[in-house]
Amino acid sequence: MTCRAQNVWLGVVMPVHRPCAWLDEALASIPENEGVRVIIRDSTPEGPASDLVSRHADRLDIDYEYRPDIQSWTRKTNIGVQACPSDHVCTLHQDDFWLPGRLDTVRALIAQHPDAALYLTGSQISGPTGNLLGKWRPAFSPGTIAAEDFRDRLVIQNSIAMPSPVFRRDAYLAAGGLDETLWYTPDWDLWFKLGEQGAVVFDETITTAFRIHGTSQTMSRSREEMREQMHIILNRYADPGSPIERIGRASAEINTALARAASGKGTEALRAVSSLARLGPMKAAKYLRYSTLIPRLMPRLKAFAGRKVWSMLALSRHESFRYIVVGLASALIINIILIGGSFLSVNYGISLVVAFCVSVTGAYLAHAKFTFREEYALDGFARFVSANLLGFGLTVALIVLLHDLMDIPLWIASPATSVILFVYNYLSARWAIKVSRIFH
Repeated sequence: MTCRAQNVWLGVVMPVHRPCAWLDEALASIPENEGVRVIIRDSTPEGPASDLVSRHADRLDIDYEYRPDIQSWTRKTNIGVQACPSDHVCTLHQDDFWLPGRLDTVRALIAQHPDAALYLTGSQISGPTGNLLGKWRPAFSPGTIAAEDFRDRLVIQNSIAMPSPVFRRDAYLAAGGLDETLWYTPDWDLWFKLGEQGAVVFDETITTAFRIHGTSQTMSRSREEMREQMHIILNRYADPGSPIERIGRASAEINTALARAASGKGTEALRAVSSLARLGPMKAAKYLRYSTLIPRLMPRLKAFAGRKVWSMLALSRHESFRYIVVGLASALIINIILIGGSFLSVNYGISLVVAFCVSVTGAYLAHAKFTFREEYALDGFARFVSANLLGFGLTVALIVLLHDLMDIPLWIASPATSVILFVYNYLSARWAIKVSRIFH
């Protein structure tokens, strides 16, 4: 296919392998623009995807090569960037797509910050059909990101969706491009290296869609390899012994445990909660803030659990009444222990632990038989404990905030915390006791 444009200001590198209809959707999402060149390197072993690509040749400036000798997406990307004639480049994988207005946002960012090495925007998370599942924005404030903030928050979690960044080609080449020895974390490694090449700027406008599906490489490869590659990145860029490194290591363990849980090992969720709890309240709060865990996790639950899970989590009239009865009884027990301990001058940390152990066991027994009418199950109890450990961490954080920092008496702080966590406790209890049925 013949390259047409003479003044190319943006290159779009697409590493292609066994494309399906998503490649057609990805190409269709790129608007016609005289200054944009699409560079495709295709390794499909069954034969070239040139017929599919040619559907867009009249509208787009496409540089297409069939390279069955190169299987690695990282190698194809590096070759594509080298072949790009523009000063600025981005990548677009065959299963992702652009949203309307992306080119205008990117052009404005480059005009405002011509010397920046890396330009970031927001992304949305989409399901297999392209349906919106959630919004995914990096854990940065809009504008130019301070180098230390960029590095520290990136150590905690790679919160950058692959299709959103644009980068200077010379900065990419100077940084050595993608590390071709990595399959799970080469993009994470690249963002660190580009951050060392110059300024990083962020516009929170959502301009791309990151598609999650069961056939992606990150969903089908070994979880142990995934864990090893995350720790490779931390070894390269985290300051040894620093608080940020500790949070980053915990984040890697949490990500690995959640990936294992998603593959059917439900008790791994307990390991994730344990890793979070070991951080302590302050570090756990920083992790939750900068890891973008909830915005990343909830769309995946929607995508892979599907409507059946969400219908099971829906509140029914009869269960709501039974839950309120058990919930109020549990809250009463907790408050009796905490307030009683306070009057007896028992350290409230000890009272919290006692209250947790007593209430979580009694609550599981009551919710399983009375609230949700389910049989007792070890995996259900493990999920219930893991969810309550997270709730326990939230309880401690709220008690510290209300009692220690805001100097509110414990007899007020404890009931206030119970009210705040009531909704969370309902959803987590129903998930722990009933959601296992969707896997059978």
